[in-house]
Amino acid sequence: MTPLTKQFFTRTVLVTSFSLTCMALSAPPSGPAVGTPMPPGIHLDKKWNSRMPSGIESAKELASLLSGFASPSENLQEFPGLNIYKGINYLTPLKAAKVALASVIQENSQSRNWLTCPGFPVSSLMIYQFSPKDPKQGFEGNAYDRMFIVTDKTEQVVAVELSTENPAKSHAFQEQPNWRTYDFINYRTKGLTTTKVTHETSVSGNLMVIRSSFIDANGRPSKETKLFLPKPLAELMMTCINASTAP
Repeated sequence: MTPLTKQFFTRTVLVTSFSLTCMALSAPPSGPAVGTPMPPGIHLDKKWNSRMPSGIESAKELASLLSGFASPSENLQEFPGLNIYKGINYLTPLKAAKVALASVIQENSQSRNWLTCPGFPVSSLMIYQFSPKDPKQGFEGNAYDRMFIVTDKTEQVVAVELSTENPAKSHAFQEQPNWRTYDFINYRTKGLTTTKVTHETSVSGNLMVIRSSFIDANGRPSKETKLFLPKPLAELMMTCINASTAP
């Protein structure tokens, strides 16, 4: 091989090697394609039904309210057509829910927190808080001044709660001495034996509504909540409660 031919051959090998390296670096990584849609259904943490370390009293209180409406089930599938609140169905994307409620909620009023109340799937649900678009109108005829939308880990709606710290009047809700949780979504419990917690439940198809009231030491209602709870979530909750209360 002549020196000129050898030089040409060496340059060709170097150029070819460089081209192959560039192709390897630019090739897409192996594995699922970016943007692959999640499977349908509710999306929870892998340890969603772990045993709760504390708060068993609140979990048992929930179980007493859900008894007869929901039984333990680990069904994570969709439930088409199950309306939770004003056309917002179970597992509706949060963005779509905000569009549907645009006439009654302030778009920029939301804040986000984890739902930590014992009895709900562990480390799996988020709470988004909204103020009414018109403070004078509030929600449901000015009966409530806050809305909380609960979503799973992929921002699909699974429950809705309305609340107020200025109830217009006292309601004749049921009362039991062991009831202590008056806001299950924000996990609020009474601290004094002189105060009371009352609940009232109603069921329409696959939706339960839990109305709770906190009565202060003077016998006046100082907070009221109204929780719209779909049956699929209630069944998952009963699974969680059973896992933590079983011997």
